[in-house]
Amino acid sequence: MSSIFPHKSYRFKVSFLFGNIEVEGYFQSIDGLKGGYSTNPYAEGGVAAFSHQLTNRSSFGPLTLKRGLTKDRALFTWCEATFQTMTTVPANILISLLDENKQPIDNWLIVHAIPFNWDVSSFDATQSKIAFETIKLNYQYFTRI
Repeated sequence: MSSIFPHKSYRFKVSFLFGNIEVEGYFQSIDGLKGGYSTNPYAEGGVAAFSHQLTNRSSFGPLTLKRGLTKDRALFTWCEATFQTMTTVPANILISLLDENKQPIDNWLIVHAIPFNWDVSSFDATQSKIAFETIKLNYQYFTRI
């Protein structure tokens, strides 16, 4: 009988796929890998006890990526180009959960991600904290591969 232990969530890798170009990013946290759908109530004629709940469109995200601010400007440049030109260059994103040997044990492919927010943490001369950048992305859907 094999034991199944839950995966630990602190080892992961993020790869941005822009056509034939791959940009890897190392982040402190990822949030927003979630999906669901809304429902519309439908009241059937002659039935007063309940309403049927019909499915509506699916919704996913948004995805929030947070990391320490570094000299690497590739993702900022992508966000900046989107914000300044209002022209989106979508990316597919591969999030890999890694084992202790840094081998993927689970993967999620985020499809057609576009940035809608970028911010940097506040600067405060009275505290010696790491400066963080946060990128928020909308995406069409994800699949577990």
